[in-house]
Amino acid sequence: MALLATATSLLPPPVPGPPIGMGHNDTRELIFTVLCALPLAVGLVWALKLLVKDKSPFLLLCMVGGATSAVVEPLLDINGGVWWPAGSWEAFHLAHINIPLLVPFVYPWLLGLQGYVAYRAFSRRADVRAIWRLVGIFAAADILLEWAGLNLHVYAYYGTQPLKILGLPFWYVPLNAGGPLIAGAIFHLLKPHFRGPRIFALLGVFPMSFALMYFGCGWPMWLSLQSDWPIGTATVAAALTYGLSYLMLRMFMVATRTPGTEVSPEPAAADHAAAARPFVNA
Repeated sequence: MALLATATSLLPPPVPGPPIGMGHNDTRELIFTVLCALPLAVGLVWALKLLVKDKSPFLLLCMVGGATSAVVEPLLDINGGVWWPAGSWEAFHLAHINIPLLVPFVYPWLLGLQGYVAYRAFSRRADVRAIWRLVGIFAAADILLEWAGLNLHVYAYYGTQPLKILGLPFWYVPLNAGGPLIAGAIFHLLKPHFRGPRIFALLGVFPMSFALMYFGCGWPMWLSLQSDWPIGTATVAAALTYGLSYLMLRMFMVATRTPGTEVSPEPAAADHAAAARPFVNA
């Protein structure tokens, strides 16, 4: 018994658990699922139009790639404190998480359609202000969608979540808005390589871009939630997530040579002096 007590004392303290007793309502889930499907329908109409009129499958493949990215959702739920109540209409079960049908409806437009829009912005050489406005549009779409789902009680966030407004922890917003921007930037950078059968390689870009945003920028909040840090420390972690998100997106803007990110350094006075001196071979 003493050995068992010692081993138990070495275990990490439990973190706040999910609201297991949260109720489920079919009508509310149906309303939210329809809301999630509306942007999907718009994206599919646009994709089919481009396929038929321009013989371009690019947007359609983007939306398929976005749909396949739903497999990363359980990782975000476990680390980020997202709970889907029992009784939700299950699309698939992965990592002991019940992923409802509405999730595969969201990812094709959240990542696929928005990633395509970001790609078009980079391709037409939109300046840095226009790109940031696009991030703002993606963020607004995420906020409105999440507020609808949260206030319909279709799902919930749990744990010590900072920056929480109407049920939504706002540290999530830059991550959800940044994922499609990264995908669009990668498409723009690698466009010459997406020829022939290689175009199917873009299907793998979407889960990578979303995972890159969450793992690369959201890790402070993941550590906070899994460590059950107090709200003050969690808020600092959220602020760090915002800072890392800005850095990540700025790096991709620089990598794509977005107008407005150029740097034209002036030579230092010492460099001028060195350039003026004759070279002496010692």
